[in-house]
Amino acid sequence: AAVEAARIAADEEEAAIAVEVARLKAEVEEAIAATEEATRINELEVARFAEEEILTAVAAEVARARAEEEAALAAAELTRVKEEEEAAAATAAEAARVKAGEEAAREAAAEEEAAAAAAATAVEAACVAAEDEAAAAAA
Repeated sequence: AAVEAARIAADEEEAAIAVEVARLKAEVEEAIAATEEATRINELEVARFAEEEILTAVAAEVARARAEEEAALAAAELTRVKEEEEAAAATAAEAARVKAGEEAAREAAAEEEAAAAAAATAVEAACVAAEDEAAAAAA
């Protein structure tokens, strides 16, 4: 009977140990699953962070390219405005030159007209003097 009791006690102890081993095994599996989940979460966080860095770098590159494009457009506009101003100045200078030429031509024409009038007056005076001489000679 003592042997039987010892065997039953041993069986009970073995069953209790098996239950404890199963409980510990379940805890270990649960800890492993939690660790794997934490690892997956960390990997997702790292990937999200890397994605954010890439997006930030892309946005910075886009902003840089846009700024370069705007600077190039501004430089082109400045060049166009400068060329228009130079063309306007050249046109104004040409107009002033033409106006000065026209004025000089008018002055020359006025001088020629005055000289022609003086010559006509001299011819008229010479005719009058010749007529006077002819009248004096006839008398």
